[in-house]
Order: sequence, then structure tokens, then C-alpha cells
Amino acid sequence: MHAAHAAVEAEQLYYSDIPVVLSASRLPQSLLDSPGAVTVLDSELIRSTGYRNVPDLLRLVPGFNVAWLRGWWGVVNYHGLSGEYSNRVLVRIDDRPVNSEYWTGGIDWMSLPIDVDDIERIEVLRGSNSTSFGTNAFLGVINIRTHLPDATDGTVVKLSGGSGVGDASVRTSFAAGAANAQLSVGHRSDTGLDNLVDDSRTDLFNLRVDLRRAQDTFSIALGGLHSTAGEGYVSDPFNPRRKRFSNTSYQQLNWTRQLREDDELTLQWYHNREDYQDEGLLPLLASASPVPVDNNRLADRNGVELHYQLHLGTALRTAWGVDWRRDELSSRAFFGTDAPMIRQTRRAFGQIEWRVTPQLLVNTGTMAERVSGTGTRVSPRLFANYELTAGQVLRAGLSTATRAPNLFESFARQVTTSQGAPLDINILGNPNLVPERIRASEIGYYGRSQDRRYEADVRVYREALSNLVAQIEVTPRASTSPPVATAM
Repeated sequence: MHAAHAAVEAEQLYYSDIPVVLSASRLPQSLLDSPGAVTVLDSELIRSTGYRNVPDLLRLVPGFNVAWLRGWWGVVNYHGLSGEYSNRVLVRIDDRPVNSEYWTGGIDWMSLPIDVDDIERIEVLRGSNSTSFGTNAFLGVINIRTHLPDATDGTVVKLSGGSGVGDASVRTSFAAGAANAQLSVGHRSDTGLDNLVDDSRTDLFNLRVDLRRAQDTFSIALGGLHSTAGEGYVSDPFNPRRKRFSNTSYQQLNWTRQLREDDELTLQWYHNREDYQDEGLLPLLASASPVPVDNNRLADRNGVELHYQLHLGTALRTAWGVDWRRDELSSRAFFGTDAPMIRQTRRAFGQIEWRVTPQLLVNTGTMAERVSGTGTRVSPRLFANYELTAGQVLRAGLSTATRAPNLFESFARQVTTSQGAPLDINILGNPNLVPERIRASEIGYYGRSQDRRYEADVRVYREALSNLVAQIEVTPRASTSPPVATAM
């Protein structure tokens, strides 16, 4: 089979009705073979729900809890541990990690430059996966895949509205020689929940161009978002009503070489920028009038990933890779200084899938990760899947995962400032924090009938967690050194 045709066929396989996923081991695997429980929300299901945002879609995933602090501020937790910023679950959009240091390692769902209508599928691995994706995959992975540029020209226009909401989107695809391109533009507006200052308006665009040349595929993607949202409360002078503004953008380059029919090498570079602006007026006892206060943040992320997928005979497949990431976060409100805080992450991982017998499959792998300031950690995993009958499998496994403290947890000196001058210290970080750790064991069952009239996915697990990071209240000491928050 021609290599380029094989690449096209493999890519189409991910988006077909066949439940093939990448979120478990970075190898394309059916749900029967994946080392862990994976839930797939395909485009047909996504459209049928009528949901306008990703957090509401995640209500359909077992074990996930979704709440709204405001009409634009969604909180997503997996079995209740992630907190309001969801920083213990990794989110990736087309293989680009979007957990944000400016959101304390979590997800600002409103500021993701993606429209629900652009989503082809969402894969959710329910369980730790630092073995494949590193620190933020502490409790699970949410892998969002968008529509591929179609070789056939076409345009889709969607308009929708209701009580207090109005959405519009346009997606157009076109071909130019060996290149396929897709452009999408979207708008969302919402008056928010009753009795809250949470109206919002979002405008976004995304562009992707794929070019195929013999064994090589080149992909260029870029996009951006501007959002405005209501913040604060009418009756709280210390959290007054105001507008927050968010501008996010990304650029992404991918190169894939098809080495043999089923082997490939992928190199990826990406850049994310997030500019958060939140300013208001606060009353002070020593002042006759309110003073301006800012909570602005600017975050930049650059990352490079190299991934190699290799078949070693008919019974053995491997995937290995390395990646490097640099995060830079500037926020006087977070750190009490205009100087940027910088963190680098280096990783190397390897995965092996071994078909021991036609019924028994073993998956094993490990990740070595070094996050600046926290040392090197290793996260191994071992899983075995046994197919009882066609379409029914029992699985059991052991894994270890870690989460490095984010920049805010380690170095926060969150202060109330007025025109650059510090007014009050609210939160202090602890630079001596060590990474959180989880040791998990699980037994599961996945089965579906050939006519797809039923599908069952059961996971029984035990997780032992240590070094969990939490905020605690401390009493200031009479010294020149400020108090420091510690880990639980």
C-alpha cells in the first residue's frame, strides 16, 4: 500500500464509527485494547445534545462533575478532586496541551479558542495517565479532536438563539492542489445566569492547512479568541462588578513522515499565548475614594514534541517520544512583581503493546519527567486486557502518576495592588512543595454487542494519594518574613 494512502486511511480510522482511540498509550488502539477506561463522545452525539460548550459535554462522561460558578466559568472535576481550576486533569486540543499556568494549571474553558461545532470527537481517559502525557494527567486526560480539512469544497453555516443567548458559526473547507484547508469563525453571546454579573461575548477563529507530499504530511494551524465577561457582584464593594477580557492565540506546526505502512515519525511545535485583563476599584479605609486594582496576567507557552511509532513484528508495537516545554507567566497580582516566572518541563516516554495470545494483550510503559524546581519523577504503568468473547474484554492494571506544583502554588505572592503599589498580601506560595503522587490499581470490563444495542464500561479502582497541595489559613507572625502556606 502506498505510504501516503496508508496515512490517509489511518487518519480516517480515528474518525470512523470504529472505537479507535489515542488517549491511552499514544498508539491507535480499539477500546478493547486500551490500557484503561476511555469514553468517546463522537460528533453525532455532540450535535444531538445541543450543548454550547465543552464542560456541559463532559456531563456525559462517567465520574465527571460539572458546575458553574458563573455563566461563563465552568468547573470540571473527575470524582470530585480537581478543584475549581481543574488542574489535575490534562486537556489537549489536536495534541496541543492547553492547561494554563495563568489559570493555576487548570482550564479557563471560556478562553479556549474552539467552537463546539468544530469538534469531531472527545476522548476521555478516566484514570491517571502521567505515563503517556506527564504531570497534568494526574487523574485523567481529555483529548479533543477537531474536524480535519476536507478534500471537498464546502461551507457550513449555523445560526442559533434563545432566551439570552445567540450563536453563529461558519466553517468552510477547500482544496488547492495537494493542500486541504479549513477556516472556521464563531461567535457566542450570553446574558448569563439570573442575579449574577456574568454576561459574556466571545469571538474566535481557527485555520488549518494540511499538505501531503509522498511520505510526508505537513500541517499548519493557528487561531485566536477574544472574550468579554461580567465579573464581581453588585453588593460586594471588595469584589465590584466589572469586565474581564481574555485574548488567547495559538500557532502549531506538525510534520509526519510515514516510514512504513504502519510506522511513523511525528515532530510538533506549538505556541500558546493567553492575555487576561481584570481591573476594578476597591475601597480602602485610608482613602476617601476607591483605588484602581488589577488582576492581569500574561502567559506564554512554547513546546516541542517528537513521537515515533514502530511495529516490531505482528505481535509487538511500540511508541516512544521526548518533549520540551517552557512556560512563562507575568502577573503582579500573582507574584508581587512584574518579572516573569519561568518553568521548563522535559519528558521522555516509552510504551509497549504486546499481543501475547490472540486473547491476551499486555500494555506497559513509563514516563520520566523533570519539571524545573521539583526534580525528576518516573511514572510507570502495567495493564493486561483479556478478550472473553468478540467485543467483550476484562482489563486489570497498576499505575503511578505525579503532578508537579504549578507556578502559583510554588511562588505565589498574591497581593492587592494599586497603580503598582502593594496594598495587601492574600496568598503566599511554598517553593518547597513536592509533586503530588497517586498509586492506582483497577479492574474493568468493556463490552458491546455487534448490533450496538448495548455498551457497558465498568471501572473499579483504588487510588492512594500523597503530598496533596492545598491552601491553608495561617496566622501572620511578628517578623520580617511573611507567612508561607504549606501543603496538606
